[in-house]
Amino acid sequence: MQSCCISASYLCRKNERVMANTENIKFLQSEKECESWFKIKENGDDVILEFCSKDVVGDIVIPEGVTFIWPPAFGGCSGITSITIPKGVTKVETYSFCNCSGLTSISVASDNPKYDSRNNCNAIIETESNILISGCKNTIIPKSVTSIGSGAFAGCTGLTSVRIPDCITSIGCFAFCGCTGLATFSIPQSVKRIDDFCFIKCSGLMSITIPQNVTSIGLSVFSGCNSLSFLSVASGNPKYDSRNNCNAIIETESNTLISGCKNTMIPDSVTSIGYGAFEGCSDLTSITIPGNVKKICLGAYRDCSQLVSVTCFARKVPKLGETVFQGLPLDSATLYVPKSSVGAYKRANQWKDFGRIVGIDI
Repeated sequence: MQSCCISASYLCRKNERVMANTENIKFLQSEKECESWFKIKENGDDVILEFCSKDVVGDIVIPEGVTFIWPPAFGGCSGITSITIPKGVTKVETYSFCNCSGLTSISVASDNPKYDSRNNCNAIIETESNILISGCKNTIIPKSVTSIGSGAFAGCTGLTSVRIPDCITSIGCFAFCGCTGLATFSIPQSVKRIDDFCFIKCSGLMSITIPQNVTSIGLSVFSGCNSLSFLSVASGNPKYDSRNNCNAIIETESNTLISGCKNTMIPDSVTSIGYGAFEGCSDLTSITIPGNVKKICLGAYRDCSQLVSVTCFARKVPKLGETVFQGLPLDSATLYVPKSSVGAYKRANQWKDFGRIVGIDI
């Protein structure tokens, strides 16, 4: 597919020309009809590709002269099948290719000084840092890569499996966000850090084991993973555990449950439920919160759309962050609490919004 090259801001779709800045414009069009729709502008030394039409399909070659791909320039361009990055592109921001679900091939020119696609890996790798910046459903991660960058596979719905080599030490924010076809994922022993929202909305993901060397897990890592039924931490991990085979990740020192799933049984030793711990777990219909829980953080049960029965054994009403129960059918949901505490729950923010609050003997 041919593309347009200009030296200032523009939009071009076929033979239409809509100038964002008509001053000192030079418009160059190939002999073939311009079938792409890009927005490109100059900013100092940078020639920035800011936007590509969602209507574009097929193979895309970034125009010569572009130096900077702005996020998310190609976001949501599901009809694109391949991307070629030329020599002159020296800045590719994270999320530039998010939600390009049809992308099967990514290549970087061999003489690009900043990025490469070593070993025909179908990915963009930052050469100096060995960070994988953007991948696709056909990516084979080279053993020389040390990190998977933020949003690297975001929205790659065709990704059904990916082998993470044992050289990877970190997986970035939103790295596999929305990879709905991903059913299993094996985290190697080399990984030490899993960042915020890493697997959010991976609705097909069924099983995860956190290895013993992981010492940093971000917020809402598994939010929206409504098929997740097995979640465990390897024994020997110094920071996290899955005590009592609870199907959850618990921060050991603080006794905070940071991630759960539809089969989680919250242990009595847990004192707080973390940010977005069960967010988007649409298969949850009932939960039991142990008596030692003192705090439930922001969005912990947000968008658990089938949750209609909550039993909380805490005599002292746990403090709630914002939107803990947002997206629940609260009008038809029942909250079961100790008889002696019914009044307190009926006065407490968010708790009072349950359709029925019933006292129970404990």
